[in-house]
Amino acid sequence: MVQCAALNCTIKSGQGLSMYLFPRDPKFRKIWTLRLKRDGFEPSQYTKLCERHFDKDQFSVNPDVANNVGFQVKSKMLKPGAIPSIFDYTNPKEKSLKRSASQSTESVIRSGRRSTAIEKIAKRRRYSVLDGSYNTSAGDSDVPLDAEMYTMQNEDQDIHDRAQHDNDVHVSPQSVQTGTETSVQCFSTMSQTTYNLVKRRHVSIQTDIDVLPSPGVERMSTGTQTDDSCINDLLDHSFVSSIENDNNDESEESDLDWIPDSDNEEQNDIHHDINPAKERKFIVFESCLDNLFTSCCSCGFPCSMSKTVLGSYINIKSSCENCNTQRKWESQPTSNSMPLGNLIIAGAILFSGGSAHKILTLCMHASVQMFSIGTYMKIQSLYLVPTIENVWQREQLHLFTTARESGETLRLGGDGRCCPPGHTAKYLSYTLMDLKTNKILDTQLVQKNEVRNSYAMELEGLQRGLAKIAEEELQVSHLVTDRHSQIKKYMREVHPEVVHWFDCWHITKGIFKKLEAVGKKKNCEIIGDWSRSISNHTYWCAMSSEGDGELVSQKWCSILNHVCNVHEGHGNKFPRCEHGDLEDRLWIKKGSKAYEELEKIVKGRLLMTDIKKITPAEQTSGLEAFHKVLCHFAPKFVHYFHAQMEARLLLAALHFNENSTRQQAKNPNGDLIYSVSFPKGRHGEGVATEVKVKQTFKLIFRREVHSSFAEARAANALENRHRPVPVAQMEQRARKEDIVASHRSRFTD
Repeated sequence: MVQCAALNCTIKSGQGLSMYLFPRDPKFRKIWTLRLKRDGFEPSQYTKLCERHFDKDQFSVNPDVANNVGFQVKSKMLKPGAIPSIFDYTNPKEKSLKRSASQSTESVIRSGRRSTAIEKIAKRRRYSVLDGSYNTSAGDSDVPLDAEMYTMQNEDQDIHDRAQHDNDVHVSPQSVQTGTETSVQCFSTMSQTTYNLVKRRHVSIQTDIDVLPSPGVERMSTGTQTDDSCINDLLDHSFVSSIENDNNDESEESDLDWIPDSDNEEQNDIHHDINPAKERKFIVFESCLDNLFTSCCSCGFPCSMSKTVLGSYINIKSSCENCNTQRKWESQPTSNSMPLGNLIIAGAILFSGGSAHKILTLCMHASVQMFSIGTYMKIQSLYLVPTIENVWQREQLHLFTTARESGETLRLGGDGRCCPPGHTAKYLSYTLMDLKTNKILDTQLVQKNEVRNSYAMELEGLQRGLAKIAEEELQVSHLVTDRHSQIKKYMREVHPEVVHWFDCWHITKGIFKKLEAVGKKKNCEIIGDWSRSISNHTYWCAMSSEGDGELVSQKWCSILNHVCNVHEGHGNKFPRCEHGDLEDRLWIKKGSKAYEELEKIVKGRLLMTDIKKITPAEQTSGLEAFHKVLCHFAPKFVHYFHAQMEARLLLAALHFNENSTRQQAKNPNGDLIYSVSFPKGRHGEGVATEVKVKQTFKLIFRREVHSSFAEARAANALENRHRPVPVAQMEQRARKEDIVASHRSRFTD
């Protein structure tokens, strides 16, 4: 038979308990050997440990869970990397000395019913700590032993006498030895055992004996601790606990080869190099926190607690009056007294384009402790907004440097976005994109009170953007915009050296809307059937003319002959249609009402002028995609102050530039992936769209601009001087009392 290699364990194979060989992996084999605490011991290939030295969570099937569901586990298998943790390090000589004092308790321990025996003895010999009265009730039987102190009457004075002559007796500094016999009425015995050890058969019991003196007698305390050196030695081997933590971690970056020196004073500072933003966070209930601090970890006596809460941060201080132990615990790291959790959560709200009001309301409904909206506004203004601006400046500088080093002129696309939409917009963001690289080069935010009216904001945004490009000494050769009348005049008079194109999509969209509207008139329904083909004809005219405005004009006007089944005689540059034979279809009769309405649209004065400048290749579709991203970070119907609106605009630009060159996704077979949608305007016609690879998010969670609150507040006050005055402060405000006094309901006289 093979006996268990653990100290004070008499289990052998064949007694109905599972036995486990030492692991072959030298790392775990060394851990198992160190856990035995046997000097000079080296396990052989046949050395085993029994199942009693492993916690239940180290088994593949938890025995308690299996018993609860009625499943009998015959053979308990260990998890890969299981580590034994339950041992009795009591010195055999000490056990023989204590056996006569606690023979009944130890016999129960060896028989496997130790926990029940301790409970029965405690109930039978319970003694009040406060008034010295007996309490034999069983009402507190469910209280854990590690949070309970038992006081028993002295029934055998020999126990105290043996403790005085024991070599392991430890006398506290407060104890007094008089040298004469003292009549002692009673003494208190406190047995403290951790909860995990109480459930096991191999127990190391720590006992403190405090003598309770009679009135007028000085207090004497004597403490005996079982195998104190072994316990301290176990705590000193912190590399074992570190390996256990790595073992329980699901991360693939666990490093079992690293074993720090036990004498290294900095071995506990393992979290200093961890990025707080990437570190995992958990929601912890307050009752679970209270369970950790209500009892002293040294003596088990009840502790007094004080809590300090700052948003998502909590600081707990506990003190024990019995042993004067004080503990301090913080739920998250701090940076210059700022809880990093508050900074990270506030940054996550802004960087994800979320609404602070909605998220804080969610936390309120879930009773999750969180900062107020005022705190969020301060963190956003003082730390997040400056950080976003700093990152955008570095990104923009990199884009300008790359464009300058290429030595090529820029082909830009420009477009504006009003917020909120309509003729009374407060903000307009104007964006310039490099159509070659599909990157946002510059974006400007214009507030309404900076110009004469809302119509002039788009021109102002373009002027600021072109001025920024000129400051970087970059040359612009082409500019693609929509058909904004003020921009057309500005580019014609101020920048004649720049070729100004009109975006094909904007022109086609306007033509299609007019055709759809005319097609709903009486006797003009046939135009609705031709509307999609005529709008597609616009793209063909632009693509096939290579920028020749006159050729584009003749190709465009040829549609009036084509719909009447006439395919030649269009003009000197485009004499006939280039298509082959056509199938018979519903043609429009020349001179009919439908033809006259179509001719008004095709030969419109402004359209005939602008069709010649339609872009042959570049389009602003990338800018339209950017505007969708911007709607995510800054919805049109949500109001933001100027600084916050600008920050969200820059965030959208950073996110778009990071993902603008994503490739189309492929399935496991290597085929390109498409998605099909059915827009309402297509009337049941499906549209195929390319599915791109997953987006990436690079967020900024560090105080890289301002390191203190005072510095951030001073810099924010200086920055606000350069921002436009809020629109609400432009007019003289009436007093609140006067407004309330003049308030009248519409239903009153």
